[in-house]
Amino acid sequence: MRDKAPLPEVFLAERPRVRYEIDHDDCLSDFSEQWSEFAEANGAGALEPQQLLRRPLKQFITGKEVRELYSVVFARVRQKYLSISFPFRCDSPAERRFMRMHLTPGESSRIGIECWLVRSERRQLVPWSWGAKHETAQGTLMICSTCNRARVAPDRWEEIETALADLRLLEFEAAPHLRPLICDSCKVEMFERLRDL
Repeated sequence: MRDKAPLPEVFLAERPRVRYEIDHDDCLSDFSEQWSEFAEANGAGALEPQQLLRRPLKQFITGKEVRELYSVVFARVRQKYLSISFPFRCDSPAERRFMRMHLTPGESSRIGIECWLVRSERRQLVPWSWGAKHETAQGTLMICSTCNRARVAPDRWEEIETALADLRLLEFEAAPHLRPLICDSCKVEMFERLRDL
């Protein structure tokens, strides 16, 4: 009888939900108390609410395609005046974090945004800092901003660890640029959710 590979250690979320709000221009307009706690716990103490008020949310969304998708989602939530929830990933170098985002329409075309951790899994340490932009970068690695998988072929997306191995990217001295976008399966799922509103 063959030994089964060990399953990843899974942790159920006990962290508070982070809430914030955007106004009719998609600018940040309000934050819950948990915002500052979350920012500090994740080494982003500079993201204090007073410094972020009235700044466009798109300044904090990387990738043109990703910004465009969020604009479509926000417009649909306002048009239909209905809430929508969807999954996304926000990984750390040593942890896969499976998150959920919930958008709720409000008065004066405001949208309340709530994010929370559903579960997390430990994983082999991924050298995220290795993927930062360098002047001597070797090519581009495309990462889906929703599922956090990397494109290894035109029709194939894999977890970052698999992509780094398959593409032999750790063999290069210089890291590639990371280009955030939305993979086809996540794009289809999102547009199906919007269609069902």
